[in-house]
Amino acid sequence: PPRATYDEKRLGVADFAIRTAPAGGAHAAAPAATYVHREDLVVPNERGLEVRASVWLPRKAGEAKGPSKPPPCVVYVHGNACNRLGALSLLRPLAVGGMALCALDCAGSGNSGGEFVSLGHYERDDVAAVVDALRKRNLVGRVAVWGRSMGA
Repeated sequence: PPRATYDEKRLGVADFAIRTAPAGGAHAAAPAATYVHREDLVVPNERGLEVRASVWLPRKAGEAKGPSKPPPCVVYVHGNACNRLGALSLLRPLAVGGMALCALDCAGSGNSGGEFVSLGHYERDDVAAVVDALRKRNLVGRVAVWGRSMGA
């Protein structure tokens, strides 16, 4: 299948806010917001290929940066001939709900290393390498995997 490469600027800015309540109103002095920080990772998999990933970490207004307890995380694994951009539609509802989102380009896909996909055989190792990196950096707590097509 054709490789779905892309300009990583399409991932958006690294820091932004999501307004979660309308401005003003009788009970609100200021609009509530969820702040999101994106970190991009390059992680080697078991075969020595570079796996590129991004993790979006939420925090509520007034919460100190680097929460004491890392947020739970949904790891999005794309389908065949796709990439991590497919996870962007999940970003808002997860962040507002206090959950991190991690999306990766499996080896042979998107902007990661490698020439071929294995339709799931080796991609599971890519996911494991990224989850290990997230945990070693203490960026996330509990992890759930959301797979789409080949990524399931």
